[in-house]
Amino acid sequence: MTTNTIKLNEKTSQKFSSLQLEKFINSEDFEDIVLWYQMSKWKTGKTTSFNSFKEELWL
Repeated sequence: MTTNTIKLNEKTSQKFSSLQLEKFINSEDFEDIVLWYQMSKWKTGKTTSFNSFKEELWL
């Protein structure tokens, strides 16, 4: 199992509590977003910026 660190910028820290973020990261919604990104990367062979990926997902 791989462990990654997520660095929060100040704006994110002001909008969300660490408890809210932890709850989201451990949710199925977050897993779905990561899976969708990985499938998109596999299909195209390219990584995309979060902004263009976000537009594709309608987030």
